[in-house]
Amino acid sequence: MKIALAVILLTVLTNSLYAKASKILFIDTAGANPYCYDSFIAIAKQHGLEIDIKPFYELPAEPTWLDQYSGVILSLDGLFLRKLALDLQTEKTVKHPLVRSALETVTQLSKKNNMLIGILLPSVNNHVAVYSLMQFLLHQWHFYDEQTKQLIEPILRLTLSQMLTGDAQKSCGYHTSLLCRKTDALEKNKNDFNITLTDPKTGNLIAQTLPLPHSALQQNQFLKNLIPTALYMCNPSINNHYFIAKNSFITFGDIQENFLLNPIDTSLRQELFNELQNNIQFIAKQMNSQNGLKVSVSESNSSHLEQKMNGIPIEPSKSILGKMNKLLQYLKNKWWNTENIPLSASNISGNEMITLACHYDWTQQGIWCGWTGLDAYKDKELQAAEHILKTGLNLIWIELNPEWYLSIHGIKKDQKEAFLQRINTFTQALQQKSKELNQPIPKIFIGTDITSNFAQQKVQNIATDVFGNTYTKIPSPLDYANLWRTELIDVLTHFITQWQRIGNGVPIAGIFLDLEMYHAQDQTGQYLPLMDFSDLSWQFYCNKQNDAQAATARSLEDRVRYLHTNKLFAQYFQILSSGAKDIGKSIKQYIKQVLPEAIVAVYNLTLPSNWFYCGFLSGLSTPKEPIIYASFNNEYQRHKQWLNNKNVYLLHLPVMLLSKIRTIPDFNLIDTLSNNHDGIWFNRIERLEQSRNSTDWPYDFGLEVTPLETDIFIENLNKTIKKGQKSSHF
Repeated sequence: MKIALAVILLTVLTNSLYAKASKILFIDTAGANPYCYDSFIAIAKQHGLEIDIKPFYELPAEPTWLDQYSGVILSLDGLFLRKLALDLQTEKTVKHPLVRSALETVTQLSKKNNMLIGILLPSVNNHVAVYSLMQFLLHQWHFYDEQTKQLIEPILRLTLSQMLTGDAQKSCGYHTSLLCRKTDALEKNKNDFNITLTDPKTGNLIAQTLPLPHSALQQNQFLKNLIPTALYMCNPSINNHYFIAKNSFITFGDIQENFLLNPIDTSLRQELFNELQNNIQFIAKQMNSQNGLKVSVSESNSSHLEQKMNGIPIEPSKSILGKMNKLLQYLKNKWWNTENIPLSASNISGNEMITLACHYDWTQQGIWCGWTGLDAYKDKELQAAEHILKTGLNLIWIELNPEWYLSIHGIKKDQKEAFLQRINTFTQALQQKSKELNQPIPKIFIGTDITSNFAQQKVQNIATDVFGNTYTKIPSPLDYANLWRTELIDVLTHFITQWQRIGNGVPIAGIFLDLEMYHAQDQTGQYLPLMDFSDLSWQFYCNKQNDAQAATARSLEDRVRYLHTNKLFAQYFQILSSGAKDIGKSIKQYIKQVLPEAIVAVYNLTLPSNWFYCGFLSGLSTPKEPIIYASFNNEYQRHKQWLNNKNVYLLHLPVMLLSKIRTIPDFNLIDTLSNNHDGIWFNRIERLEQSRNSTDWPYDFGLEVTPLETDIFIENLNKTIKKGQKSSHF
């Protein structure tokens, strides 16, 4: 009854609150799924801003369609900016039609009065280039008039230099899924960065850095490096409101999680969400003010560049908005708190109970996975096998990379026999120590990097994005013949045959597909949302649609023009996604044929959201046989239902780098992190067999090595895993 009344009240308040919401056009230039901005959309809606996300390739050409909007936010992707800069440098104008369309849309809205204009910046290192582009854009969009230009520009330059600091450097005060907290960071991050600019004649607010001085973020010693989070500006002559923020701050905890910025500590994540809400609330209040915010300037502090907000607080709203926020918080605390959701591996689709296949029974107590290679075990195989068995891990993901040795393109084909012998020695050691210790061997998953041979092998069908960038080291994701068949299917066929001879009776329990492209980090380590416009993918689309007219589009420019003119971009990516799903299905069927009881596992940096990964993983997974999915995401449960709606079914493992475990109390972090997931994966457990001397590690000691002695680490890890297996959340 209470729930029903609360829902009725929520509906009434929602209808009342959003009847007059300001509709804001959000132009995404990365090709991201709107769900990637889910938190921003939800928080903005609470404050009367209805966010309408459109990819930049779907902006209509009709002049009247913009009349419905009270503002526009342009989310700038790095590739979009690079194309813009290249056009301006070589053509002295914006040539690319999609880039030009996005900029013209913002320009049209910026000419109106009483508008909100926002820019979300990408994480880039070239401050000078970004500032030059910002100067161009701000001039086009009338961010400030000539009278305030001299006042605003120094603030803009200073704020951008602070805001564009790399995310890894900005988050050094706390643990992320990738980075450890630097012990000296708290001494360095005494960031009191706060600027308020007012009109010396009227006292009107012209510019304000966020957060405001009284914000909890300003006081938090762990989060102060993130300041400033945004810059707000106002042009009083036309009552337009502007803000500049960093895209990573808007999306840090969403499905495309920024593992350089998102804290492991849930209380810190909540504080960042609170600050995101404070920023939006501040901007919404400025928009709702008829004449702009009046700021009193004392005679002793009348400079244009002030260091304080002069005591202006953002009071909790006493209107229906305040009541709405209280109700939302009440419902969240009582019923929507994900920490209280039972996380059984058999409960993989929200509230719907699904029976997993019987060979998943071992996952019911959680998946405790160690990722390891074999190189560090040379001449230490028995010791390593004993350590693995004593940890209590129930899954060992071995980075064997059989494609290096067994593919027709293999970069280490000449080392095939040594490779097979290394496996034989290690599996023999596992069997021997298993008998001696009377301990079962963990499930063995074979790890493959799939694309790694293309570090040297020429790519036949090069992936191409919508801007015309070609990725010479990366095959088109739909190239089944030259990628998935030669680098995975044919390799596994050969490898599984060899395993029967060299595996010493240890069964292969699963195949781990590593989708990060380590060999092409200088290009991109992922398939991007705005790929693929290669000849192969275009022909696939034309054939699927039986579209003879599309087939005549030979150049990238013609293809982009064709899709844009006919409003077919969404359909194009949908068709490509169906092709990715078919590839996933083929791989799954093959693995089930050669290893009927094997489980498919996948690693990637983040949870899937673009056309390729969602399609591919939906082909690999079913409700009864979900994928074991390892990533760097701290958040999973709140994205689970969205993924299930995309027919993507996962048992999710967040990462725990060994460097996070520096003292015995740090083992509690393992339990904390695994609570809202289906287990956990430990990065590079072979480091337990190696030196703890940091001078022996030229590049990754800080990430992959624990300072604890091996026996101490193993003993406490075993205790932690046993505790987790007995807990109720699996």
